[in-house]
Amino acid sequence: MTAPRGADAFGRFAMIGGGFAMGMQSAGIVSPSQATSWPALVAAGAGAAFRQPLLRAPGCTAPLVAPLILGRRLSGSLISVVDSACAGTVLAGTPPGDNLAIAGATAWDALYLTPKIVAAAPTTHSAAQRILYPAVLALTQSQVTAALVKTPTFVAIELGLAEVMRAATTGHVVAGAAYEDSTAWTLMSADAFKAAFDAIADSVTKSGAKVAIMSVPPITTFAAFRPASAVWSAEATLGTFGVSVSSDCANSTNLVNVAGLVPAKVQLAIGNGIPEPLSCADIPGAADSVLTASDVAAIEATVGAMNAHLAQVAAARGWAFVDLAGTFERMRTDAGAYAPSAQLTCASPYGAFFSLDGVHPTAAGSRLVADAFASAVNATYGFALPIAGDAFDIRVALCQ
Repeated sequence: MTAPRGADAFGRFAMIGGGFAMGMQSAGIVSPSQATSWPALVAAGAGAAFRQPLLRAPGCTAPLVAPLILGRRLSGSLISVVDSACAGTVLAGTPPGDNLAIAGATAWDALYLTPKIVAAAPTTHSAAQRILYPAVLALTQSQVTAALVKTPTFVAIELGLAEVMRAATTGHVVAGAAYEDSTAWTLMSADAFKAAFDAIADSVTKSGAKVAIMSVPPITTFAAFRPASAVWSAEATLGTFGVSVSSDCANSTNLVNVAGLVPAKVQLAIGNGIPEPLSCADIPGAADSVLTASDVAAIEATVGAMNAHLAQVAAARGWAFVDLAGTFERMRTDAGAYAPSAQLTCASPYGAFFSLDGVHPTAAGSRLVADAFASAVNATYGFALPIAGDAFDIRVALCQ
């Protein structure tokens, strides 16, 4: 089989990034989801070797399992229990590999955080992180230093989502100006992100590698976040699952993280044997899974500023810029209207492209991201990386 034009650029492919690139699905990471991560699909299309720190079942942490009404993770633990266990890697190997992405990594983390630093701060970093970092990186390497040590021929960078996702998923928006105090913020400033990203770009430039930068998808394109009015429209159905929807949802302009909130409410109703109330009202200063219109505007303004800077960096250095807004909008459209019965009882509650957390892509969603990457890289560098388009087989049990 003839390799596609540009395949030789992926001879030493390094991936710097977070959960999407690592292969996170359904709020957890395990080897089957890593095998279908979007960079793994890109590498396969280029015929390139791509070594990943594949994680043993039940994962790191264990992903959610369908149907969500069970309220369980692959480990068997309840979703209401904080599970930071990590089963470790499938095969012993010496890091780093090619996929250096680590779930939850910010731009600052990618630049500075090493396994040694993580191990020295057990109160700041979870048990899962303390196992995950040394599985991916050598003791004193950050993602960026590990990429440079590889003398890469191609580097993909996917950063920025961790800067906004804690605010988006919890509904607790606390603006921060400095990365170092990680417990004091949920929404990092675009200016701080720009400074960290510029340092990454300067370092990667020195490698001489070709580069592609991924944009940050708007949070409103994730299936997890639904208008309060949609929750109110589903009031009768939610009632059959023991969730009593407050009338404050009816005319609210708030956005609700139904992926985080509804399964947890159902589990409480089942455990207590009484209806569990669900309000769409924002509780100031609380992690209530509810975003006000001003919260959404603040998060999306940050995402917009970050993306404008990422595009500018790519253009100035002649790198590819992969705009994922259209890709994630397609995924969100496929997820359809909010339907709690499908959410709680179906194998694919958010359509073909979003996994059970309503944020991270399925294998089919990762294929769309890989296609967007290939299109941008082909256009920038004159490559001919394969694009599956609508020809790939989705093989999921759709709810509708």
